[in-house]
Amino acid sequence: YAQAVTLGVLFSVVIAVALARTLARPIQALRKGAEDIGRGRRDVKVNEDRGDELGDLARQFNLMARQLAELDELKESFVAKITHDLRNPLSAIVGYIDAVLLGMMGPLDPKQVKALRVAQSSGAYLGGLIDDILDVTKLEAGKMEFEPMPIRVSAVAEKVLELMQVKAAEYGVTTVVELPDDAIVRVDEKGLRRILLNLVSNALKFTP
Repeated sequence: YAQAVTLGVLFSVVIAVALARTLARPIQALRKGAEDIGRGRRDVKVNEDRGDELGDLARQFNLMARQLAELDELKESFVAKITHDLRNPLSAIVGYIDAVLLGMMGPLDPKQVKALRVAQSSGAYLGGLIDDILDVTKLEAGKMEFEPMPIRVSAVAEKVLELMQVKAAEYGVTTVVELPDDAIVRVDEKGLRRILLNLVSNALKFTP
């Protein structure tokens, strides 16, 4: 009798272990699939060849993954169209400003030149914002590329303040660059400029 009980217990343990492994594999696959989607992968698919509730769950998961991929593609297409439609009139505006500054429309006095230079810089800034929209899409898709190189920080800061000078004047703030000319760092210049623009913009907006 004792041997029978022992064998029964061992048999139950073996069955329980086998059942646990059978259930654990699809659950682990679902967890890994969710992690892959979280990392930006679109081609995620788990095995759904089961006739139980886990099979139903796997099928629902695959359906969700396909729908997410379709939404991502739709979003990218929408962003690409919007940025394209914004860039076309902006290019025309910047082109006319360049033409006026070159004297094609007649002579300009110093004040007019200064105003047009600011408009030119603002056009470049707006073009950068359009690029930022595309960059956000790339970041979310894990396709963003950075190009670190030696950069003179003061030069980047001066460009940033030049772009923000109209806004600074609007708030009655004077901006200066207090950086040594020999301060060199290895960074992605576009990324650094974006960071400084955000910081300066928020500083002008929310502080005296």
